[in-house]
Parts: sequence; C-alpha cells; structure tokens
Amino acid sequence: MSQGKSKRPICPSCSKPTRTCLCSRILTPPIPNSVNVTILQHALESNHPLNSTRIAKMGLKNLTIATVSDINTHDLFCDKDSNLIDIDIIDSDGLKNDVDGVIFNSKVETVNQVNDDGVVVNDEVKKIPIHRKCDDLTRGRKLLELEVKIAKKILISYRDRVRIKVKTTHNKTEILSDVVFEWLNETEILIQEVENLMAQARTQHLDEFTKLAEKVKAHNMKFELLDPFSTPIPSLEGLSNGNILCFKSREKATDQLLVALQDDTCSVIGLYGRKGSGKTTLVKAMGEKVKYLKIFHEVLFVKVTQNPNIRTMQDEIADSLNLIFDKNSEAGRARRIFSTIESMNCPILVIFDDVRAKFDLEDVGIPCNSNFCKIVLTTCYRQDCELMYCQREIQLDPLSSEEAWFLFRKHSVIHENKEYYSSDLLDVAEEVAFECEGLPRTIKDVGYSLRILEEKIHATLLHVFSIKLYLKGGSRLLWMMEDCTLETKFHPLF
Repeated sequence: MSQGKSKRPICPSCSKPTRTCLCSRILTPPIPNSVNVTILQHALESNHPLNSTRIAKMGLKNLTIATVSDINTHDLFCDKDSNLIDIDIIDSDGLKNDVDGVIFNSKVETVNQVNDDGVVVNDEVKKIPIHRKCDDLTRGRKLLELEVKIAKKILISYRDRVRIKVKTTHNKTEILSDVVFEWLNETEILIQEVENLMAQARTQHLDEFTKLAEKVKAHNMKFELLDPFSTPIPSLEGLSNGNILCFKSREKATDQLLVALQDDTCSVIGLYGRKGSGKTTLVKAMGEKVKYLKIFHEVLFVKVTQNPNIRTMQDEIADSLNLIFDKNSEAGRARRIFSTIESMNCPILVIFDDVRAKFDLEDVGIPCNSNFCKIVLTTCYRQDCELMYCQREIQLDPLSSEEAWFLFRKHSVIHENKEYYSSDLLDVAEEVAFECEGLPRTIKDVGYSLRILEEKIHATLLHVFSIKLYLKGGSRLLWMMEDCTLETKFHPLF
C-alpha cells in the first residue's frame, strides 16, 4: 500500500470505521425527543463501545436503561437494603465501580441539552433508588463475619456482667443458682468456638457462620432468663430446727469451720471448747448446711465413747451407709468401709463427736488423705486435736453475758411473764444466768428446771438474800440459799 493512500474514516465516538458505525445512523435522522426509548443492556457488555452510556451521550432525552444479567456464580446472594445513590450516566466507569453486583430495573431520568455536536451538556441526574444484589462471595462472607463478631461482643458483655454479679453475691447468705454456672460454662465454650471459626474464616463454609451466629444469639437470650440468680441460704437456726441460735460470739468459729470444710488442703479439722459449749449442736447444724450447699453429698455422724470402741464406730458408719459387713474382724470391716467410701466418688463428711482419747481413723475405715472424704472432730481440749493430727484447730468460745441472759430467758418462764416478776427476782435470775459461764447446755438445763419448778422457786426466791451457783464435779448444778434464819440448804436442779 502506498504512503499517499488515505486511511479509512474512523468514528470519533466509537473508533469504528464510519461504514460500520451505528452512531451516525442514530444521529441521522435525529430521533424526536417525544419518543421513549428503552435499551436492554447485558451486564457483561458494559465496556462495549456502543453501550447505553454512550448512546445517552448522543442526545436522547427520554431514555430508560434496563440492565439484565443471567450470571449466578454462587448459591448465596446477600441483599442489602435499597438506598439512594448518585449515578452519573456520562461516566460509565463510575456506574460500574459505584455499584457492586448486578443493577436491574434501574430507570434513569435525564433533562438534557444537546449541542451542535450531539453531545449532552449540563445534564442533571436525579437520585433514584437502586436495589442491589451481591453475588460476590467475599462480600457475603464479610457481612456474616461482622454479624458473628457483633454477637460475640454482646456475649462477652453479658458474661462480664454475670461475673461481677457473682463476685458481689454474699456467699454467706446467698447461694448461686446452678443455671448461672451452666450459662457461664456454655459462654466460654461459645467464645472459643467463635475464635476458632474466625481464625479459619477463609476456609470455612458460609453456613458455619450462619449457624454459629444463630447459636450465639440464642445463648444471649438466655441471659435474660437467669432468674432467680441466687437464693437465700437458710441460717443455722433454720437448718437445726431452732436447736441453735445464731449468736455473734459464734460467728468466728462458724466462719472458720465453713472455710476449713471447703479447703482442699485440709482433711482433718478439730473443734474444741468447754463441755456444754455447744460443739455438738454446731457441727450437726454445719453438717446440714454444707449438705444444703452441695459441698458434701453425705454427712456421717459418729458418737465416740470415753474409751473409743472401734467396732461401735464401725457399726454407726455402716448404718448410715446401709452397709452390710461380710467379714466380722475389725480389719475386714475397716476395709469394707474404706472401699465403700472410695467407690462413692462424691464428697463425704464424717463427724466424730466428743473425742477424749486418741484412735486411728484408718482402723475405723476412714480414708484420711482422700479427695472425697473430710473429717471433723469435737473435743474439750486442744491437745486432743494435736493427738489426732488435726490440720486445722478451731476454738468455740462461750456466750457473752448478754447472749447468756437472752438464752436463759428463752428457756425459762421469764420471757413469757416478765411483768409477773419483781425487779429483785429478775436480778437473781440474771445472776443465775451469769453463773452458768456462758455454756449453752448449762443455761438450757437451768432454765428448763426453773420452768418446771416455777411455782416452788418463785415462792422460795421471794425470801432470798443471796444466791450462788456452782458446778460440783463438772456435772451437778446446785444452788445455795440463805434465808433469814441463816439456815443453808442445797437444792439440786438436775
């Protein structure tokens, strides 16, 4: 081909040869503005030289563009809410980049002015609602990941609130419901599941995100159902059917005993105090409390004689466990008790009351170093606790004078007919209570004796000048009365 030969004319709009270009055919003859034109454009043809955007540049005022697509590369579409977006139809790249996915049934209304070259100028494009479908797998995955993360944050917030409430719950007066601990355990498991899923998000199917998000949301709804969160713990007085009164002087020993019973490093506990101080009543009430709190599954009570009898103690334990011995020797019976306790696989508390001499717990059949068995001994002297190798020694103090006077009035007739007695008689009764030295059992016995001998004692005490109480041999209470004849008489009360 010679250099002087001219090139074929090219259309400035579509860069095609003018003989094959459709631009001139559309512009000549011009289409009246009153004609409504609808152009169907395939989504894959957005980059074609003769697309709807370029046609719009040619001066068509009343134009409707409908973009269609038959592409569905994924099973899952993620719909977003309809919104208003700005679209400039003159910039086809802006239309393509601004909207992710497929645009369908989108109507573009324009008010155009056409210059001499047939190009739209000063166009004004309205805001129109565009409904978008996302067939992009990455976009759908990100939205589901965000949903799971939000549910996890809400779950962590609820968990922290429950933990704070658990810490502020007074463990002496309230017991947490089992559903609270179950909810917390399930929460930790779900949080770990979310973290594991997010760590492998790229390789997980989208269904896994949907299922876990619904699971976390359902668990969050259970937070509102944690009711009751806690329940009041019955007092020792209620658990003992009124056999023990919750005096302030007993709080220290009671708290120490409860802490020791929950200490995994302490298996043998000794409670010591004066005879009649209420050790037996306290450990029985504490046994009911720890069983109510589910600290121990079984509580066995064994009364120890002055000279410990192994067979007698074994019989008491066997009765509590509904155990039948197949061997009659002490060693064989001990092995039977030992194996039974070990096989129960639940916490057991064994109380040996009124220990006065040393004996071997293993001879009875009690496992001393078991994780499931704990022993409490009551005795009058601290050295007995040392002889029994107690790991924790707790002292039970006597009642205060105010507590002794309150208990005395409760078990006598004074609290019922206080106005019936003179002030002198009340002073004598208070002195009687004081002479009991704060020992609850002594106070109860004296008060009960006064109740029985009410008429006789009331008539007699009207002539009392002085009265003294003392313990004879540690077991027999006598009261001495000196009347106006200076005749001394001793009257045993019990």
